[in-house]
Amino acid sequence: MKLPIKLPTASVSRWVRGSRSLLPFTSPISSTRGRDDVLDKLLIFTPSPVDVKGGNKGQPKPPLASLMQLHYPLSSPDNNLLQEYTLPPQISSGNTASSLRYNEDLLIEDMDMFAADVACRHVGGLDDKRLVTAHLERLEVMCHHHPLSRLPLAAGANSRPRTDIDLELSGQVVWVGRSSMEVLLEVCTALPKQVAGQHEGNQEESGNAFDESIHMYGTQPDDHLYRQLVGRAQFVMATRTPDLTRAMQAQPLLPTNAHEESLFKEVLERTERKKRDAQQRHHQHTHDEDHTKHLSPHDPLTQEQHLVCMQSRGADALPMSSTARSQLVTTRYQDRNTTGSVFGGQLICYGTAIGSDVATAHAGQPCHLVQLHDVAFIALAPLDCRLVLEGHVAYAEGPLMHVRAVVRRLSDHSSGAQKGAPAPGAYVTTFWCTYTTASGDGVASVTPSTQAEFRDWSHAKSCIPLTAPAGAKAVLC
Repeated sequence: MKLPIKLPTASVSRWVRGSRSLLPFTSPISSTRGRDDVLDKLLIFTPSPVDVKGGNKGQPKPPLASLMQLHYPLSSPDNNLLQEYTLPPQISSGNTASSLRYNEDLLIEDMDMFAADVACRHVGGLDDKRLVTAHLERLEVMCHHHPLSRLPLAAGANSRPRTDIDLELSGQVVWVGRSSMEVLLEVCTALPKQVAGQHEGNQEESGNAFDESIHMYGTQPDDHLYRQLVGRAQFVMATRTPDLTRAMQAQPLLPTNAHEESLFKEVLERTERKKRDAQQRHHQHTHDEDHTKHLSPHDPLTQEQHLVCMQSRGADALPMSSTARSQLVTTRYQDRNTTGSVFGGQLICYGTAIGSDVATAHAGQPCHLVQLHDVAFIALAPLDCRLVLEGHVAYAEGPLMHVRAVVRRLSDHSSGAQKGAPAPGAYVTTFWCTYTTASGDGVASVTPSTQAEFRDWSHAKSCIPLTAPAGAKAVLC
């Protein structure tokens, strides 16, 4: 039996504490992916009593009106959330198990859905508009810095894992433009102070220092929790007409204190800086075309470009083309969103899947995702469609690898073309991903051999990021 293409959005006419109407995107998407029971176990918090309906839709809203939080009670023995959001410990050659690992893909999926819910809370509902993920400005992952469990792992292959740490996902609109808004999301571990103190004493007795990166922060210092930031993302959501053909005006944002103003100003300055950089790149591209207009993307490097690469390449440099890998996937009905196309969280996971494959193959060892940035959602991905995932190492320095990944359409199995769907061969999503080796060992550098590869190499070399430090503090939790 053919499943319906579109998912109904949950009712947003009433904003009731703990109601699923707070999650018009997370609720239907989770349900169609067979994770409806997981949603029932999440505790929904609305920290602010600010009226989210706000009366006139053109009236500015304070950022606090969109603030929401999901609490993941992983430490509770009454549910299976821990198994859902973790991966089995890795076994080393000495037969010792590492700590539980976060299921980063599930957290990324939740973050994308939750970003839409937070944006929906700001605009006041979806009666006359739609929301789409337009851009992922940046997603920082610090999970590998912090263990998910401070309890000894249970013995036996079939033993149920346990933890004393919960997770919290917080989100808030921090900037609004004409038809788009930026949603800041943070994932934190939450450890009761009393439990943290017990662990601190036990570790001091054994001669091990307590994790100094644990801090208590946030707006509720009396909630008896220590928190660690393990992930942060900046999603750009866009408002569209119901048929997704035109942009719609977004409700303005009115910061009400210095903290909110600083977040707003940070995004505004970054947006203006990106516009200036784009203009400079266009000017530089026009200037370069005067000198290399006879060159195609597949042509070899010029002598000047070759000299630039020689100054940065290591003795063990490999051709960039030798790092290329690809995968073929078919989009599924259970990956659909409320508009009938593949939801953004799944597209992001496609990018991390090929990115991890490329990084692991190049490094010859397990690698950790450090950061995604400048993820562009170019076109909708239709259902029952074959997509090609492609990636290669664009630049490598020490243990860090900058991977360029793309998702493009191969063919369509469906009988009718979906409005807004890309033509076969067209890009759906493009990514820049940064990985680091699990051991911290350096990897071989790469060198370009074509004009297209040189553009990727130059861009990656100029912007390879350093992630936030392990002890970075959250601003929402």
